[in-house]
Amino acid sequence: MASLAAGKEKTPSQKNAIKEALKIIKEADACLKTSMFNWKKDYLSAAPLYAKASNHYRMGKEPQKAIDCLVKAATCAAECGQEFEVGKHNQQAGMIAKSMKTEEYFKMAADFFEQAFNAYKDNGDMVTAQTAGKQAADIIAKFDVDRAVAMYVRIIDALEALEQWAYTFQLYRDVTRMALRDQDYGMVLTLIQRAIKAFTKGNQTNTVYQWLLSETILMVYREDIIGADEAFLEALGYGRYGLSDQGEAAEDFLKGVKENNAEKLKAVKNLPGMKFLPVPEIGRLANEVMDKIIGNAPQSDPKKTTMPAAIRDTQSKKSPMDLSSIQKSLQNTSKSIANSLDNNNNTNIVNDDEEKINDTVARTSTASATLENSIAETNDLLNGFEDDFDDLA
Repeated sequence: MASLAAGKEKTPSQKNAIKEALKIIKEADACLKTSMFNWKKDYLSAAPLYAKASNHYRMGKEPQKAIDCLVKAATCAAECGQEFEVGKHNQQAGMIAKSMKTEEYFKMAADFFEQAFNAYKDNGDMVTAQTAGKQAADIIAKFDVDRAVAMYVRIIDALEALEQWAYTFQLYRDVTRMALRDQDYGMVLTLIQRAIKAFTKGNQTNTVYQWLLSETILMVYREDIIGADEAFLEALGYGRYGLSDQGEAAEDFLKGVKENNAEKLKAVKNLPGMKFLPVPEIGRLANEVMDKIIGNAPQSDPKKTTMPAAIRDTQSKKSPMDLSSIQKSLQNTSKSIANSLDNNNNTNIVNDDEEKINDTVARTSTASATLENSIAETNDLLNGFEDDFDDLA
């Protein structure tokens, strides 16, 4: 590949750096030549020389030539069984390629980081290996998410094989977030279930509860209510999960969805257990499910559903003259009834004896008193209606 610096005038320092690199490369190449008195190639001496030449090319602004030298250094180190050095040279080559910021070089960088991961892993240095592997996965995700997820899983597998649980915690969060962005929910569920086991072995109790709640949310989001029920019941076997904030949130979330209960789900949104999840995107899935149910709930108007039709009609008119008319009508009716009773009393006085007259007068007085009380109660009731109308207005 042609130098990216071609066509640009070099500074004196850059020219000197390039000259020095060429001088060192000749020395390194000489180490790999055989003769009558030198039957074996000296890979052990050549590897650091190529690495040194690479540094000079970097100072001379010749990134591609610097990468080529590092590839030769890694090859020589591999011949000597120096896996750590192989990883280091590939990782450095990856960093140079990444700095070029083109798609071609990004893919080249990912390959170098992946080779570095393999070398560090073979050397038993998983702490350094997981760093290189993550560098590879993050770049690969730009153009192939599935391959990036697979890279993360390889890193996690290697760490768990050595029971280095603590190093997997952030990796599980990162790869789960990546799979969610790709909407690969089957892979997300697998990762969550693996995370539950890993965090359990790492004695991360509260985080385990968060992952258990995430499992319930994801299953509900995928409309697997039966699976969510089974997972929740199984989750109750993890310590005191049933008494935890996350356990409460999972239970109420499940009930609210199954009952299509908008009010319950509104309350779930404010539960402490829903505030902290290992991956924020899981919380957004839960809100999406709840908002759908809450948004579809029938909206009731208390004035329309609780107020009788007669009162609604009166309220729409809101005229105090209507109440006065009702009162006058009742009073006129009572007077008519009283006059009728008086006429009956007169007839009885003419035809009956004194005892019947007194009895009729007593009944008439009682009826009149009862009628007056009814009128008073009716007036009070109507006045109460008038106050209610004012409040509603």
